[in-house]
Amino acid sequence: MKYSNYTLEILENNDVPQIILLKAFARYAFDSEDISQLADSTYNIDNGMNDVRAIFPPETNSIAFICRYERDIDKVDKLVKGFSLGWCDFCRAVRQQRK
Repeated sequence: MKYSNYTLEILENNDVPQIILLKAFARYAFDSEDISQLADSTYNIDNGMNDVRAIFPPETNSIAFICRYERDIDKVDKLVKGFSLGWCDFCRAVRQQRK
């Protein structure tokens, strides 16, 4: 599985917990009614398809996205950027430098 190029960075003066933003993203991106935490601490967010997962990276106030297929990375990047525009008081899309 590969990380998407963008994460959602939670803004500092935001009172909305990460998990609530993740649920909102899952509904926005995948029309998912709910999310579920998996044994490896990732979250299934794509309505049971298990192609895209989310994770709260340690020591950050952000949400990262992991794609099962490399072909889904661009799609997830666009979804992250689109979501952040509608939720700009709470989070922003940040491009990650991955090796």
